[in-house]
Amino acid sequence: MIGSVVLNYRIVSLIGEGGMGKVYLGEHQSLGRYAAIKVLLPELAKNEHIRQRFINEARTLSKLNHQNIVTLYDFSDAGDDLLLIMEYVEGTPVEKIIESSANPIPELRCINIFKQVLEGFSYAHKRGVVHRDIKPANIVLQADDTPKILDFGIAKIVEGDVKLTKTGTRMGSVVYMSPEQVMGRDVDQRSDIYSLGVTLFEMLAGRLPYDTRTESEFDIQTKIVREPIPHIRAVNPSVSETVENAIIKATEKDVNYRFQSCEEFIIALTQNPAFNQHDKTVFQQPSLNKTVFQSGPVSNPENRSGRKNYLPLIGIGAAVVLAIVILFYIISNNNNPDVVKLPPEGQGPSNEEKLKSTIDLNGYYEGTIKDGTRWIVKIHNFDGRNFEGSNTIYWPSRGSGGLTTTFSGTYDKSTDEIIMNESSGTGSGSFTGRLSDNGKNMQGSWQRYSDGGTFDWNLTKGIAPRQSSTSGTYPQASERYLSESDLSGLSQFELRVMRNEIFARHGYIFKTDEMREHFESQSWYSARYSNVENMLSDIEKSNINLIKRYER
Repeated sequence: MIGSVVLNYRIVSLIGEGGMGKVYLGEHQSLGRYAAIKVLLPELAKNEHIRQRFINEARTLSKLNHQNIVTLYDFSDAGDDLLLIMEYVEGTPVEKIIESSANPIPELRCINIFKQVLEGFSYAHKRGVVHRDIKPANIVLQADDTPKILDFGIAKIVEGDVKLTKTGTRMGSVVYMSPEQVMGRDVDQRSDIYSLGVTLFEMLAGRLPYDTRTESEFDIQTKIVREPIPHIRAVNPSVSETVENAIIKATEKDVNYRFQSCEEFIIALTQNPAFNQHDKTVFQQPSLNKTVFQSGPVSNPENRSGRKNYLPLIGIGAAVVLAIVILFYIISNNNNPDVVKLPPEGQGPSNEEKLKSTIDLNGYYEGTIKDGTRWIVKIHNFDGRNFEGSNTIYWPSRGSGGLTTTFSGTYDKSTDEIIMNESSGTGSGSFTGRLSDNGKNMQGSWQRYSDGGTFDWNLTKGIAPRQSSTSGTYPQASERYLSESDLSGLSQFELRVMRNEIFARHGYIFKTDEMREHFESQSWYSARYSNVENMLSDIEKSNINLIKRYER
């Protein structure tokens, strides 16, 4: 293909080759402008569905115009090829910088780069474009540390036809994929935010959160869905707690607990005081041909005229008069209750007050009530004061089953008081308590609406526990992620039994005669609840969706 002309670009050389095609360097015959020409795999070009998706997505991508996103100049679906003519960027992929550096990228430099990356993603997300394949290899740093994001929207073009890629796997590099990508669910901008969190981890740690040398792809996928990534400060202690908390939130398993936008991610990263003092990286340019602009009028230390300058004396006098007026005003208003008194200069809010303003209640809390009964609380939609949530009590006498109710609540940051009011009904009540340890712990008392019964409670923020399972014909359906080989050969009745066993382990009360008769004949089954959706683990939810695809 080298030497041929495509859309007025003469192909000069091959730049690289990837899972979706080859990239060539092209030069515009009239403008002399260089461009990167991505030629997608022939298998993609032959697929009519992909060709139509290619046209739709390319039109959308061509409208993206941001300094941190590589520009799409033109595209073509003519002939036997699908071509993208893109801006050619001279620089180094972040992946290469990480690989070639003995130490991780310093935090301030990293945040300065990453803030620009997030600004580019924010721009695209607001226009409905999701990347789907974020990784350090798709971020190029130019000489002045300005990042450029590559391959925006390319994954969407072949989405749904992953069998046509060279690797035969899902689109997106596995290590950077979000839990919902791993499970084959719908994705939105929050999936990109997860992948960005993993990318930031790698930039600051100098390595991936998973060991790709010893762990299989299946092991990594399982960890992505079930386990939080390691804490960055355990790998690189020099990273600030502010950045660590931002990475933790960006990589939450539940999309509702992640940053909901790149703007939120930026705000969390730039709360670091050190960053605010160095929010711009200055690159020293060579002195040759450098234009210097004097920041103020040029003056000679020697007085050019023999006349005396009385302006300083006038200024001093005015300052003295102003100080006397201010002092008189302060004295006369010192005891006025309507006057707001400011703290002494330099004192400002305490560290505790600053922490309160950044508390995020969203997440899981686990603890005990009464005689050690386990209690799980899940909080979401926290806006700084109001929130919603659900809580589940697991009594030892009832096995793995629990009772779940919903609540709404408020948090008063001035007093650290937290109130959670359950939905009215038998056994419901109100939880009143206080936060401690910057929102990581909360404790208080509960009072039942119906009779005023009370008990004390104590919760610690963490990760929701795995559901335990009970014996049955298909225990693996709750213990591990099923594969197609687990389902092949099963009859339609057996598939229904496998799917419904997942619900049965939590005491689901079956409505159909067929399933009720089957499970009531099982010695391990004990019917208790009519709705157990909130009790299902992520593994179980994923397996249910897989089994449903095999049921006709």
